[in-house]
Amino acid sequence: MPDEANDTAQESAPEKASKKGGLPLKTIILVFAMLVAEGGGIVLFMTMFGKPSPVRAQAVELDEGAVAEGDQLQEIQLLHEKLTNSASGRVFIYDAEILIVVKEKYREKVEQLMEQRMGAIRTGVSSIWAKAEHAYFSEPGRETLTRQTLDYLRSTFGKDASGDQRIENVLIPKCLGMPADF
Repeated sequence: MPDEANDTAQESAPEKASKKGGLPLKTIILVFAMLVAEGGGIVLFMTMFGKPSPVRAQAVELDEGAVAEGDQLQEIQLLHEKLTNSASGRVFIYDAEILIVVKEKYREKVEQLMEQRMGAIRTGVSSIWAKAEHAYFSEPGRETLTRQTLDYLRSTFGKDASGDQRIENVLIPKCLGMPADF
């Protein structure tokens, strides 16, 4: 008899093992049901609140004379020179053109200051170029060089009596670099 009890115990052990080894079907069905319920809830929620209201735009007519007299922007050529840089360990010569953007009302004063301080301006801009990291010249819009040059020129040209900057922006349309060791 003890042998029969062992045989039945051995037979029931594989049956229990085979039942536990399968996929957790109840869990899969429960997760699937929750996903379907959540999706249905989202669809129900979205249909209850309807579509967003249509966008209504109004045409705006621009008045050509809307810009105050003297506030039109103008470009003035500041420099067109060959500037050097050796920050990468190799000397590069950059054929650079620098323009400044000023309001029309400041044009005469800026041109007068350019004549008086051209030596200082050339020295300051060339030192910015000489100190610049090589990666600055690879930027698509040369943002770092533009920002540094703009800061320098704003400090050089100063502000007017009302506190407005005389220099609005700096443009660098040409900055072609080539190694100097060719």
